[in-house]
Amino acid sequence: MPFEYAGFEMAYDLMRIWSDAFPQDNADDIRKFITLALKTYNCAVWKEDGHPVSMAFTLPAVLELKSGSLNLCYIYAAATLTEYRGQGLFARLLGNVQEQLANNGVDACFLRPASPRLFDYYGRLGYKPFFHFISD
Repeated sequence: MPFEYAGFEMAYDLMRIWSDAFPQDNADDIRKFITLALKTYNCAVWKEDGHPVSMAFTLPAVLELKSGSLNLCYIYAAATLTEYRGQGLFARLLGNVQEQLANNGVDACFLRPASPRLFDYYGRLGYKPFFHFISD
């Protein structure tokens, strides 16, 4: 199956995907994050020809409300290699992730689109604006 969770042996591929999608990010920072994150968090990948071409880290979060708490998941560093975009691979990856998270008691997922044009894309996948980023 093309969907699975990454292990340390995929770190190079994950760095390649990240660098392709987020070229403004520092290579050393990417390496440090991936090295540390793979020890603690899951990174879902979609593989083609035996190599990851799309990825998303799933970081647990909790939203505390007066009525109780919600188990959430922050979808982070969601990316697909340029040459594999437009094929629906990330949508399939995210669908698998959401299904597994729901089966494991996660109430909802959230993410922060990297650019304004991605709001429409994620909207087609069922995401809606909810949180707002406020900067001083």
